[in-house]
Amino acid sequence: LDHYCSSMNAMLTSRLISASARRSALLAPRCLSTASAVAPPPPSQSPLKTFHSKYGTWFPVAAIGGAVALSKELIILNEEILVLFTFSATVYGLYSQFGGMVGKFLDERSAKIGTELESVLNESVSATQKQIDSAKTLLTVQEDIDAIFRQQEDLMNRYTKAIPNVLQSELNSQISARLSMVAEKERALVQSMQQTLASAAVETVRNQVKSGDHKKILMGAIKSLENGDSGSGEDPVRDQFVEYFSKFKQKVAAKTGKDHVLTSEDKKEWQEALNDLLRRDSNLKDLKIETPNTIKL
Repeated sequence: LDHYCSSMNAMLTSRLISASARRSALLAPRCLSTASAVAPPPPSQSPLKTFHSKYGTWFPVAAIGGAVALSKELIILNEEILVLFTFSATVYGLYSQFGGMVGKFLDERSAKIGTELESVLNESVSATQKQIDSAKTLLTVQEDIDAIFRQQEDLMNRYTKAIPNVLQSELNSQISARLSMVAEKERALVQSMQQTLASAAVETVRNQVKSGDHKKILMGAIKSLENGDSGSGEDPVRDQFVEYFSKFKQKVAAKTGKDHVLTSEDKKEWQEALNDLLRRDSNLKDLKIETPNTIKL
């Protein structure tokens, strides 16, 4: 139906254009005569020229050809020919009478269809443009999100790079503090051992002096004081201290590098020292430190 309407519309349009052209050609002298007051009136046309201008040359040629064909019996007027002629004449008559109306209707219909189609296309274009704008908005939002993620990633990278340095610094501080504490404990322990050793030496020498010849020891000390560093006086007290420390050194050398069994008192002191250490540093609570049975100097 659409193809038929398109074909009819094209045919009617061409017919209307040719008719309008002929009408314009016929009305042109009339318009010129109306516009110009001094122009002479157009000459009257004969009926033959009027018929020729209206139907052209094809109608008389067709009439003459049909008459010749009938006279020569090339065409026999039977029912089929009459029906075809009647149908053609009817179609031509209807077309000549109502062709303009049909063409106008088809033109209006095609214009309406074109308007509706243009409206639908405009709405489709508008919807497509809205979708494009929405997609652009989403792309803009996505770009903003990507920028935020890149900033967060850069921040996390810098933070991740800084964390080991911070941890290393804290670890170094803790190690330094603990080493300082250990060094302080060692100094206190050495000082305590020195005091204990000196007290034991003094006590030993005192006992030896009490049990020995007091006069001989006293005279030796006085002589040593009189001579000072220049003399070679004998000092029995100094000799006793030297003898005590030499024996102590021999005992330490004999026990160095050997395993010694701890007594119950030694284990008790070890446990007390460990408890004090755990109270000072709570981070060591997770470490399992047991009291040893033996110790090596």
